[in-house]
Amino acid sequence: MLHFPKFTQIRNSNEIDVFAGNYFRCSGFNVNRDYYETNQVFAIYCHGNMIGGFVLGTGETLRTLEVFASNEHRDNLYRQVQESKPHTEMCCFWMAPDIRKNTRLNFFIWLCVAYALWAYGTPQLIFGTNSVRLAALYSATPKCHLLHGDYLNHKQTFIFTGPRKDCLVGVAQILIFPEEWEKGKVLVFNYFSSPAGATRADHIKVERDIWKPIHAARVKDGKMKAWILYEMEFPFGASMPYNMATADVYTDMKEYLAPWFEGYFKKVHPGKDMNQLIQQTQAVTTLQKGEVRMILDRLDWK
Repeated sequence: MLHFPKFTQIRNSNEIDVFAGNYFRCSGFNVNRDYYETNQVFAIYCHGNMIGGFVLGTGETLRTLEVFASNEHRDNLYRQVQESKPHTEMCCFWMAPDIRKNTRLNFFIWLCVAYALWAYGTPQLIFGTNSVRLAALYSATPKCHLLHGDYLNHKQTFIFTGPRKDCLVGVAQILIFPEEWEKGKVLVFNYFSSPAGATRADHIKVERDIWKPIHAARVKDGKMKAWILYEMEFPFGASMPYNMATADVYTDMKEYLAPWFEGYFKKVHPGKDMNQLIQQTQAVTTLQKGEVRMILDRLDWK
């Protein structure tokens, strides 16, 4: 007998409790009950069990910015959001661990996300994550823009925006992207600008003093293929959104998605406060955007 999954908006207190418990187990985040009760909560069921879900929020306070942006950047991000088209945030997304490798149910859950965004969302969407895996998926979509990247609680965080009209295409890209994970090499481009009072020389110094030794250790351990630091010479001018860049090179997506952050900080900079080193970096450079690209072909790279 075939069992079809069910997609529904939930309002019942008991169902919201189940949703909240599942989301906490999957993400480690406790969410204020008021947030669930004042926004739209959606769940996917299979065989009577809740297997996934997400929340669409449209309030003045965006959980995406509260959770994934540091205090020093949050006000500016709110201004950027408020000055543009009305935003709907997609957050509290979760999928039961035993479902993640089930292609059929995975496909269904992402289609539910696309439908809900199309049916209930505003023209512009905003969403965030501290999962490098999800960030890589979001980055693969054609119209997705990295609004902000940060480091909070020893983890990288990512905030994305994108137009609602392209959400179906974006979901299709997410579903196709994993099939390419094991093919070719992976290039991660990070674009930086200099905040007021900081110079390129300041950025170069923190890259060489803090980050280059970390990446050198990763390359030595076979956890990374290469790391490159770039300085932009042309074009130039106030309209340029960035003036520095780095490229991280990985053998495949499995290598890219492997956790490394906290472990290598302790290994390479023993006895130093990781948060202070991150703050030292953020004081002299701002991550403007990141891109994850797959190498499809090449002539001279072994």
